[in-house]
Amino acid sequence: MMRARMAKLVLAGALVAEVMLAPIGGGACVHAQSPAAPATVGESSLPELKPREPGALSAAKPMTVYRAQCQRAKALDQEGSTAGDPIRYQVRLPEAFEASKPATLLVVLHPEGKTVDWTFATYDAKSFRTRDVVIAMESTTITDEGERVFAPRTQDAVPMRDALLDFSRAFPTAKIILVGHEDAGRFALAFAAGFPRLIDGVVAVRSGMLDRTPTRGGISGLPVVFVHSPKDAGVAYVMSVDARDAFRKDEHPTATLRRGSTTDAKVIGEAEGVSDAVEYILGITARTPSEALLACERLLRPRSLDELQRGESGIPFGMAREILRRFEAEKPKEEAKPEQEKREDGMIPPPKFDVTRKFKDLSEEDRKRAFDLSVKIEQHAQQHARALRLAVRSSGGIKLGASSVWIGHVSALREDFRGVESIEELVQELGIDAQYEAARDSGDVIRSAFAEEKPAEQVFRAVVEQLPSALLDDALPAGMEKAMTDWASEGEKAGIDAELLRAYETVKVYFECRRAGLKAYHGLLAGWSLER
Repeated sequence: MMRARMAKLVLAGALVAEVMLAPIGGGACVHAQSPAAPATVGESSLPELKPREPGALSAAKPMTVYRAQCQRAKALDQEGSTAGDPIRYQVRLPEAFEASKPATLLVVLHPEGKTVDWTFATYDAKSFRTRDVVIAMESTTITDEGERVFAPRTQDAVPMRDALLDFSRAFPTAKIILVGHEDAGRFALAFAAGFPRLIDGVVAVRSGMLDRTPTRGGISGLPVVFVHSPKDAGVAYVMSVDARDAFRKDEHPTATLRRGSTTDAKVIGEAEGVSDAVEYILGITARTPSEALLACERLLRPRSLDELQRGESGIPFGMAREILRRFEAEKPKEEAKPEQEKREDGMIPPPKFDVTRKFKDLSEEDRKRAFDLSVKIEQHAQQHARALRLAVRSSGGIKLGASSVWIGHVSALREDFRGVESIEELVQELGIDAQYEAARDSGDVIRSAFAEEKPAEQVFRAVVEQLPSALLDDALPAGMEKAMTDWASEGEKAGIDAELLRAYETVKVYFECRRAGLKAYHGLLAGWSLER
């Protein structure tokens, strides 16, 4: 397995990813990002590991963070020339590490302005992905100001490629998954598009993507997961939504979004959402049925009500259901339709789940377990479908009213249950996808008003006028409710006249209904169990 990995790396190493051409700190992307703060944890106190020395890995302690450096990969300066010493990294070996047993390598890329220390200052080394080798990699570029960045330039693909080659030689490697944060998430996607054979999947955290990154071609064979929280006030959630939607529009089969539970920009990524994204990639790429089933069960683990309500997170039933389709018989391929027929309604087509590799020669035990899990997911989904139908019917349809508690329920359910049969039927029955697309136009007006920092009266008016048409847009600004509440309390001081204040009552109804819908959603999720 290690030889196959090495051969793959060497073969792909001769390629050049033209999609990565961009100036440092620039290049158009779906949305801008927030600035990052400097790292706070020092590296000098960590023990040093030289993993390629004889016996070094056998003597290393699992669950301990070590400092190390690449043998071949070197960072570049702003002009693209080699900047000096080999790229440093920190590594934590898994609990049951064996020097002769291939493991999954998570290569974590820090945000702009951070350093190699950032990863284990953010993710708890004692609890984060304890089954995997976690590598915190220093960036590929040093700017003239001394900042560390992952610059999406063609030349930066070379040290990234060399670093992966170094890691694959230093550690027993089964799979490599890139986990990029903010600008480094966009870098990871661009790198994956140019070098898809080097890695097994990408997790982009609080990230969009460069608008020139291909969503077809080699990257269509890699699972891509965006992790972001709707409550993230530091980096706009819409960045990840738009990037995921761009992949779906080009029918990428395994591009998805995991709604994270980050409520504070200082807790970047949130370990649970990233861990779910990794499990999804492991399940989609699993070589054996038992590995895929294990990934499913980890994705489907029950969550407490407190855990669910922490930041609007849920249980990723759609991810698990997609993995379980690998256990089902191959469906006959439909005759391809002309491109204009596929897109005539302008809607985002749901992922084509059946393109994932099917398992063959399944044991009866594995087949039954996969079937039982699929049935349990469907039964639980039907509870949500019944509750949502009743809520929509009671409120008189998909419109805003005092009883529109479906608002918070449908936004979360549309992401967490995407691809589950009864929910797909419900989405089609209520026309949710079409209304979601229409809502984005009104949502864009609201987002622009906040992003452009228009006067309070203009932003207030944009929300009041556009919100009734933006009900299904779940990527509205995270700070919208607080800002609207503050402006309403200031009244004329903020330029808000009596007419606008009367219209504001509708906005208050929206937030109340959204909270009530989320509460109902989480209440049903709290009853989920994996018990047979």
